[in-house]
Amino acid sequence: MAEYFYINNYANRGKLAISHDVFDEIITIVTNKIQGVSLTKATKKSLFSFHKPVHCEIKNGKVTSYIEIKVKKGIDVDKIIKTIQEEVVTAISDMTELVPFTPVIKIAGIDENLK
Repeated sequence: MAEYFYINNYANRGKLAISHDVFDEIITIVTNKIQGVSLTKATKKSLFSFHKPVHCEIKNGKVTSYIEIKVKKGIDVDKIIKTIQEEVVTAISDMTELVPFTPVIKIAGIDENLK
């Protein structure tokens, strides 16, 4: 798995890349702005690894993001998933160029306390 996604460098003055952590942060910010959704909490899986609710993988020049959320009780899940996908893809393309990007969303549970 690559740590960076290399983008077009029109000035030709070296390599220009975006870290997978940047993608994680953009997705976290965008997802937290959507009503009726919250990211799951980060948990420690073992002594050396953590489970993060948002993480990206860069393979073969493509970025895949995995987003784990909880939704408000009674919310239309299909609609909220579509909204998250649209918002994330728009934010990534606005901030990073035309990066081949796929968001994968997992509903981890229902939270009755969400607004």
